[in-house]
Amino acid sequence: MMKEDERFIKEKQAEQAVVNILSVDDNPRNLLVIEDILGELQQNIVSKSSGEEALKYLLDHEVAVILLDVRMPGIDGLETAALIRQRKLSEYTPIIFITATSPVQEEVTRAYLLGAVDYIFKPIVSEVLKSKVKVFIDLHRKTLALRQQSERNAELYRKTLALRQQSERKEAEARELRSALSSMQMLTGWQQGSVTASLAGVGPLRERSGQEFTEIQASYEAMLDGYLEAIGFGRMPQREQINKLAERIGFLGGGPRDVIDVHLRAVVEKCRDVHPAREQAYAVEGRLLALELMGFLVDYYRRLRIPSASGSKTLPKRNKQ
Repeated sequence: MMKEDERFIKEKQAEQAVVNILSVDDNPRNLLVIEDILGELQQNIVSKSSGEEALKYLLDHEVAVILLDVRMPGIDGLETAALIRQRKLSEYTPIIFITATSPVQEEVTRAYLLGAVDYIFKPIVSEVLKSKVKVFIDLHRKTLALRQQSERNAELYRKTLALRQQSERKEAEARELRSALSSMQMLTGWQQGSVTASLAGVGPLRERSGQEFTEIQASYEAMLDGYLEAIGFGRMPQREQINKLAERIGFLGGGPRDVIDVHLRAVVEKCRDVHPAREQAYAVEGRLLALELMGFLVDYYRRLRIPSASGSKTLPKRNKQ
């Protein structure tokens, strides 16, 4: 609700903003006359005595209307108007030409071709000039309000697009995570029928062999940084190290659930006081290491399940308490 109120206030401010009115004449007396007439409108009247000064001012100022004397030494009013129209900031700024003499038809035609909105003769009728200028003040204010609204709409579109992209990324990550968890569940289900589950009294590796588990977690944490670095630089991960860690877990009678336990604890530890991007890398790309470790662990147990010459099965040695 506060944002809506702020928008309403800004729109009202734009509609009541003090605007610039540029008056250009080589005669200082004429400039004073225009300032006196338009003073009642309570706007910022900017007076310039030549076309060069006017062009310099318009380089970095926006005006509601330009009152331009036709006959000036140096660059006259028509030449000044032609140069004004060549600039993007003042390309469509209304120009009211003011002249003390009756212009020839060619001069009037050229003035309107340059975008003149009116032609006023001296002496100036104050009420006529005020009414004409007031129209362009109101028009300029409405243009400012519309511009603010357009900028707000563009900002809203950018924010909406960013939220949509973020939502799509989150959905993609969620799908990847569901897929990874599904793979983990399959491997965990395999463990229930494997040789490790058939061993009596086998529990979580962390409970059975706390010191060994701590060492495995430390090795996994170090391996995790190397694994992410390899992925980031397009190199092959050190799978020999992953295989050795898997054999160590298998030798202790551990299974995929123990790998998940190691992975989750390692990620929690690594995510302490790190940049959010690094934290996301540990959480998302890091799970690929856990899956590879599980794969090597599966291979380890498959090798153990191959029947020996006597037909018996070789079991991993259990860690004694």
